[in-house]
Amino acid sequence: MKYRFLISSVAATAAGLPAWAQYAPPVAEAVEDEQTPLVANREADSMAIAEQMYAQSQTAELRDRPVERGDLLRRAASLFADFAARYPQSSQRSKALYYQAACLMEIGDVPQANLALAEIATRYQGRNDEFASAAAYKLASQSADEKNWSKAERYYTIALQNTTKPELKADILFRLGRTYTEMGDQNRAETMFRNLLATPGVSSQLVTAALSSLGPIYVATNRLQEAYDCYVRLCGQSGLDDKRRGAATLQAARLASQLGKTADSQQLYARLASIPGMSGYVSEGSMEGLVALYRDKNYAEIVRRAQAGMQPLGDPRLEARRCLIIGQAFMHQKQYAPAMEYFGMVEQAAPQTESALDAAYRRLVCAQESNSFDFLPLAEHYLQQYAASAAFAGNPTNDVVRFMYADRLLPVNAPEAVRQYGLVNVDNLPENARPDVALKKAWAMSQSKDPADAEKAAVELSDFINKYGKDKRAAQAYLYRGELYYKSGKEDLALADFEKVINSYGKTMAAATAWQRAAQICARKDPDKMIRYYQGLLENFPQIKPAATSEAHFAVAQALYEKDRAAEAVPHFQEARTINGEKYGSQVGMYLALCYYKLQDSDKLLDAMEALEQENSSTFQTLPLAIHRWLGWKCYQTGDYEAADKYLTIAVQRPDATAKPADVQKAEPVVWKTLAKARLALGKYHDALKAVDQYLGMETKPYSRADAMLDRSAILLGLGKTAEARKVAEEAIAMGVEGPLKASLRLALGDASFAEKKYGDAAKFYGTTAELFVSDKELKPKALYKAVRALMKDNRPEEAKRFTTILEEEFPGWRPDAKTEAFMK
Repeated sequence: MKYRFLISSVAATAAGLPAWAQYAPPVAEAVEDEQTPLVANREADSMAIAEQMYAQSQTAELRDRPVERGDLLRRAASLFADFAARYPQSSQRSKALYYQAACLMEIGDVPQANLALAEIATRYQGRNDEFASAAAYKLASQSADEKNWSKAERYYTIALQNTTKPELKADILFRLGRTYTEMGDQNRAETMFRNLLATPGVSSQLVTAALSSLGPIYVATNRLQEAYDCYVRLCGQSGLDDKRRGAATLQAARLASQLGKTADSQQLYARLASIPGMSGYVSEGSMEGLVALYRDKNYAEIVRRAQAGMQPLGDPRLEARRCLIIGQAFMHQKQYAPAMEYFGMVEQAAPQTESALDAAYRRLVCAQESNSFDFLPLAEHYLQQYAASAAFAGNPTNDVVRFMYADRLLPVNAPEAVRQYGLVNVDNLPENARPDVALKKAWAMSQSKDPADAEKAAVELSDFINKYGKDKRAAQAYLYRGELYYKSGKEDLALADFEKVINSYGKTMAAATAWQRAAQICARKDPDKMIRYYQGLLENFPQIKPAATSEAHFAVAQALYEKDRAAEAVPHFQEARTINGEKYGSQVGMYLALCYYKLQDSDKLLDAMEALEQENSSTFQTLPLAIHRWLGWKCYQTGDYEAADKYLTIAVQRPDATAKPADVQKAEPVVWKTLAKARLALGKYHDALKAVDQYLGMETKPYSRADAMLDRSAILLGLGKTAEARKVAEEAIAMGVEGPLKASLRLALGDASFAEKKYGDAAKFYGTTAELFVSDKELKPKALYKAVRALMKDNRPEEAKRFTTILEEEFPGWRPDAKTEAFMK
C-alpha cells in the first residue's frame, strides 16, 4: 500500500489533509489565562500564520481554483521555511519543515520537498519525534518504489526509531522485513517479521503478510518445525482466499509428514478436500489399517479415521474388537470422553464377555483420569455386573476397581469407603499399590468421630509403619498417627511421631508439617520448645507457604516478647507483617510499640506509634498510658515538641484501662509540667496555662513550684497578660529561690516590662541579672543581649554599647535563638 503525502494539524487545519501525516503528533493549543495580559509571541504567531495559510489552501472552495491555491501553498511553504530558519531551536521546527515539505509536494516541487524531509529525518533522528518518523517513512517509501533498498532500509530504520505509534511501528517492521528480503539479508528480515508477530494489536492483514514471508525463510534454512508452525498459523488466519489457504495447507501437510507428525499430516490432507482446486492432493494421505496403526502406536491416525466415519462390519464380535481398539486409541490420546463412548459400544456389542469386562474397566479408568462425575456410577455398574458375577470371580481388575471406588468414595462416604477397602484382596493388587490401600484405609478410619474408630486407625497405622516402614508414605503414616495421639490427649506420643518425621525425612513437606504441628502442640505449655520447632521450620523450609511462615514468625515473636527478649522478637514481628499483613498487621503494630518501649528506643517507638495510629487507631488507643507518657517525655527531651504535646496530652486525657469510664487519668506532676513546657515551646499558650496550673495544683515543693511559675509567667506573657506575668514572677522570687532560677525569674520580670514598653525598667532587670550571674554561660549572654535591646529602645545607646562590648568580648559569635530575637524586635 502506498501512502499519499500529508501532515497532521490541529483541529482548525485538519480538514482535507493527506494520509501519511496521521502519524505526526497533534499540536497542543495554548491555554489562555484571563488574568494574564496579552504578550506578543512572535514564534507562536509565525507558526499560526503559516498554519492558517496552509489550512486556507485546503478548503473546498480552493480545490477548484488551482492557480490561487498554488499561490497560497507557495506562500505557506515560504512562511514555514522562514520559521525554520528564524527559530532553529524551536520545538516546532520539525513540524514547520514538515509542513513546508507538504506544501512543496502539493505544488509538485518533489526535490525540494524531499530535501526538507531529509533534514527532518536526519536532524531529529533518535528524538522520538513523530514528524521525523513520518518524514523518514515517506522517503523510505519513495526509495522502495524506486527499488533503492539500502536507502529505504536507512529511512525505515529512522522512522522506526522515532515513532511511538503502534500501528505505524507494525507497518514499518513489515516493510523493513520486505526490504531486507530484497537485499538478501534473510537474518534481519526474519528478525523484523518475528518482531512484528510479537507486537500486540497487529492487524490480521499484517500478520498474514508476515507469516507468508517467514515461511519460505524457515524452509530455505531447513528449520522445518518452525516452518510447519508458521504455515499452520497461516492456515488459521481469517480472510485468506482459497488459493492462498490451499497452498498454505498443502505446505503444512507436507512439512508435517517430514517431521513425522502423521496425525497432523492426515488431518491437513483431509482438510484439502474441502478447499476448491485442492482435492487432488488428498490421495497423499491415504490411511493404513487399524490393526497396523495400533501396532505401530499410531493412535492419532486411528482417532482421525474414527472421527471421519467407518462402514459397519456386520459381525458384533468384530465390531466390539474394532470399538475396543478405537477406544484404546482415544485413551492413549487422553481423549477420555470419546474413549468412554467406544468402550460403552463394546459392552453393547458383546455383553458379559471378557471384552465387555475389559471395556468396562477401561471406561472406568478414563472416568478416573478425567475426574468425571460419572466415575462413581460407572464403578457401581462394574461391581454389580462383573465383580458380583461368578463368571468373573477372582479377576484381578475386580480388586483394582474396589480400591479405586473406595478411594473416590472417601470424601463423601467414609464408612462405605472403609468397608470397600476391607473387601479388597491386596494380593490381587500391584505390589506398589498395596501400601497406598493400607494407608488410605487407616486415614478413612481416622476421620470418624467415633473414638473407637480412631483407636483402630492408630493400630492400622502402626501396622503400616511396621510392614512398610521403608515406603515413602511412612512419613505420612507417622503424621496421621501423631494427629490421632494428639486428639486423644497423648501429646508426648504425638511429639515423638513428629520428631521421627523431622529426624528421618529431611527436607520433605511431611517434615515441614511435623515441625509446624510440633510447634503448635507446644505453644500452650512449653514456649521454649515451640520456639525451637518454629525456628527449625523457618531454617529448613524458607520456601513454604506464606501462611505457615507468617504463623511461625508471629508465634516466635510473641514468645520472645513474653520472655523479655524484645530485641529478638522485633525482626520476627516485622517478618510476620511483611508476609501476611492482612492477618497480623494490627497485632504486629501493637507489639512493635511494646517492644520498642521495652527497649527504650524512642525513635523507633515514635515511628511505630505513628504507623499504628494510622493503620489501627482503636488498637493505638488501648496501649498502656505509660508508653504515651514516656514517649512524650523523650520527644520533649529531643526537641520534638509537637510529638511531646500529642503523646503527653493522650497520657493526661485518656481514661486509664483500670479506671471508671468517667474518671480522668491522674498523671504524675512531671507529666503535666513537661506538657506545659512543650505547649509553651509551641506557642499553645491557653493549653499550656491549663497544664501548668494542673501541675501547680499538685506540686508542693517550693523550688519546683517556682520553676513552674517561671513557665507560667512566660505563658501569661504569651497571652499578653503582662501584669499577671510580672506578679507570678515576683511571687516566685519571694519564695526565696536562688541561682539560675532566680536569674531566669528576673529575666521574666524584664520581659514583662519590655512587653509593656517600659524599656528602662526592663534594662534594669536585664542588666543587674547579667552582672549578678556572671558564671552562667547560658543566662548571662541572653541577659546582656536583652539589656542592649532594652537600652536601645530606651534611647540610651552609650550604655547599650557598654553591654554590647561585654557580650562580644566574653561571648564572641553568640546569637540569640529565633524566639528571643523575635520578642526583642
